[in-house]
Amino acid sequence: AEKFEASTKILIRPREEINLAPTNKAMMDFPVSINIPAESMSQTYAEVMTSEAIATRVVDLLHLDTLGPKPDPEWYMRVYHQLRDWAKIAMKDSWDFVRYGRVEHRDPYWKAVDDVVDALEAKPVTDTYIFELTATWDDPKFAAVIADTAAKVFVDYSLDASKHEEGTSAEFLG
Repeated sequence: AEKFEASTKILIRPREEINLAPTNKAMMDFPVSINIPAESMSQTYAEVMTSEAIATRVVDLLHLDTLGPKPDPEWYMRVYHQLRDWAKIAMKDSWDFVRYGRVEHRDPYWKAVDDVVDALEAKPVTDTYIFELTATWDDPKFAAVIADTAAKVFVDYSLDASKHEEGTSAEFLG
């Protein structure tokens, strides 16, 4: 099946000027030490952008767990795809039974979450505070919607986390 990619860019703006001097104890609001490479920050953001937490919210907002595959207009293609899918499920179920002694079918919701996690990829743009978030999907419109929604969810998540941290810091200091 043909796959389509759609990308969006996210700017991660530090709250303060970054000083890379060894005496600095925070970079882009993360505590750092001399032993931890600066790339850890980028890897952390990329992991969060493609995390199950972000994917869960994307599935909730787009109702991806309720979508079924698009039926082919030709009857013989529909039969072919149904047989192929049935054979895949039978092989997977057989293998699960041999390995685990039982067969457990995945909930459509968590399958959709896994599909979104697999579809998302985040990469930092070299020498910038920008990340490129890419979604790969069977439908080009869904790829674009998933990439945009994941970016919005990440930004909302980051703002909420920042507000929460400021609140707990004020409580701790007060």
